[in-house]
Amino acid sequence: MLFQYLVALCCARRNPDAVDITIGDDVRDATTGAPRDVDVTVTLLEEDGSRRAFKGFEVKREGTPLDVTEVEQLCMKFVDMPDVTHRAIVSATGYTANAIKKAQAHNVQVLQRKEWTRPVAELIPDLDRMGPPAEAFTFKTRGLIWADCSYYLIAPGGPPSFRWTPEQTLYAEDGTPHQAFPTVGLYLEALRQRSQGLLWALAPMQEHVTPEVVAMEAKEGAADTPSWAHTHYLEVGADNAYLKLNQEGLVRIAGVHISGHLQWQLRIRIPQFFVLEDVITHEIF
Repeated sequence: MLFQYLVALCCARRNPDAVDITIGDDVRDATTGAPRDVDVTVTLLEEDGSRRAFKGFEVKREGTPLDVTEVEQLCMKFVDMPDVTHRAIVSATGYTANAIKKAQAHNVQVLQRKEWTRPVAELIPDLDRMGPPAEAFTFKTRGLIWADCSYYLIAPGGPPSFRWTPEQTLYAEDGTPHQAFPTVGLYLEALRQRSQGLLWALAPMQEHVTPEVVAMEAKEGAADTPSWAHTHYLEVGADNAYLKLNQEGLVRIAGVHISGHLQWQLRIRIPQFFVLEDVITHEIF
């Protein structure tokens, strides 16, 4: 499904004039009259509102190159869909030689995901001095984390003090296990992530990223700031998370204090770069 979304994003980039791009579209099968699923469809209209093109893309992410049988099945599927005016198959793992011949015979475009190793300038002439993307582009990430922390749960209506364990069941208001957070441990991990996300953009946090740490990051590719003490209170009543505390029955968690030490992690990263390439023409999609 993720690969389908990526292909749809590429379609949006290639066809900025598209009026509709749908993932998992239902297209009429002329033989049976029933709708059939097409992974990605792209609709383009003329100025007068008439349909100019209805492109269909079947997206495959298999463990091996698509063979002639798999491609033939997809080609036959397209044959029964006369509404589709432009047909293409996208493979994350390439094709066998006979599969490519089969697709050509049925006028189906074959695209494959390939690692982008060619110089950037070959695809983007304006960037004429750039080599392969792994050399041309670097990305910096800054992550605020709780290096260590403890949690204090506020549960009005419960006892003045109580103990909990990470394995303890968390409940919804009706007494059933909480759908999103079935255990206390999973809930507190989600709150830790929530806290980091809320604190990340605050100016007092950003001040801990000193020029010395940035210089170390540039030199080593990674650096961590010294940690500092902090406490963050989260109001969580809207989560409708309940503990079962002996005689008190179900008690809603209204707030959580997170106390400990925060730290910035700075990293220079080189991601993987891929392109969708036409197997026949080698044109970048």
